[in-house]
Amino acid sequence: MLSRQLFDSEFCTFTYLLASRTDAEVLIIDPVVRKFDLYLTLLNELILHPMKAIDAHVHADHIIGLRCTQG
Repeated sequence: MLSRQLFDSEFCTFTYLLASRTDAEVLIIDPVVRKFDLYLTLLNELILHPMKAIDAHVHADHIIGLRCTQG
């Protein structure tokens, strides 16, 4: 298991990356939308593949990284 804690200083928000070393798939918890370039860079450096992203709770103070779409 690999884990990383990332901090957004503007909103005092933590994002977590949890990855399996066996299949290199990663779970992103509480992503911040404007940090996606950072997440992708880190995943590429660690040779990880995004699998799922979840929000652990509502973030009323900033735009979360998950979006609901219709279609």
